Amino acid sequence: MQQVNLLLPHLPCVHCLYHACCAARARERERGDYPHGGHHINRELHHQTISNKASVTISRLLCGGQGLRAGDPQRPTEVCMRKACTYCLSQGRPTSETLWHFLHECPLTAAARQSNAAKLCWAQPINITKLHTTTWSKKQLRTIRTTIQKMWQARQAFNTSHTTLFPG
Repeated sequence: MQQVNLLLPHLPCVHCLYHACCAARARERERGDYPHGGHHINRELHHQTISNKASVTISRLLCGGQGLRAGDPQRPTEVCMRKACTYCLSQGRPTSETLWHFLHECPLTAAARQSNAAKLCWAQPINITKLHTTTWSKKQLRTIRTTIQKMWQARQAFNTSHTTLFPG
């Protein structure tokens, strides 16, 4: 697989072209939403409103669910300790920590989705991972980036405080 420097804002996200088993990117590729052969995700993510570290984290998260325990599978995965969402597992509801679960279902990240602007974006019948100016306004893109960043911070804070319960 070709490596891409995710800190350069002008490069398209080449990783999206190679994730055949990832749910979010595969749907877009099949529909042919991007006639030039990929999703130019970096241009929308690497923006002055968020830090480089946050934009790299969001890029990786949206390109295959990197950083999540179960990734971004097209088909449902079996729930096991290695793939389970640590927050849901601690609440007695074992659920695979997929990109969909993280963005839409997890009670831990629900608080970040409660602002009026975020609710409006998440209520749209558009794939929230499709961060492109042809789909969302610049204000909506900023809201989505900020919300995902808050969601990730909540996840990191929980996992850091519970490392002895859920190693790995």
